Amino acid sequence: MQVSYQRLHKMNPIEARRMIIETYPRCASISATAREIGTSRQVVRKWIRRYEEEGEKGLRDRSRRPHISPRKTSYHPKRLRSNRLGTPIFSPKEKRRGQTLLPCPLGMGSKGAVLSPHTN
Repeated sequence: MQVSYQRLHKMNPIEARRMIIETYPRCASISATAREIGTSRQVVRKWIRRYEEEGEKGLRDRSRRPHISPRKTSYHPKRLRSNRLGTPIFSPKEKRRGQTLLPCPLGMGSKGAVLSPHTN
């Protein structure tokens, strides 16, 4: 009795991917492999390509963490707050005018967003 791809993937993803790799040469086409295993052609194509490029290592999960975070502030809010203590900025207009006094390369909206929670 053969276990379905979806059930095997829940138990052991790497074994499920190996099953694709072992079935592909016997079926000789991506469509036939997908039909036999009970998954999509896209899934079969992805794991065959990764296996051909990287070998067994390609069957492991990859990190989904982004390499860059464009909206992340590189300056710590405490540092911004300590720089701000000498310049009293209260209203949005005064806050915009005082943005030039903060010694960091952030846009006006970013500085305001970083400083707002720390104005208490």
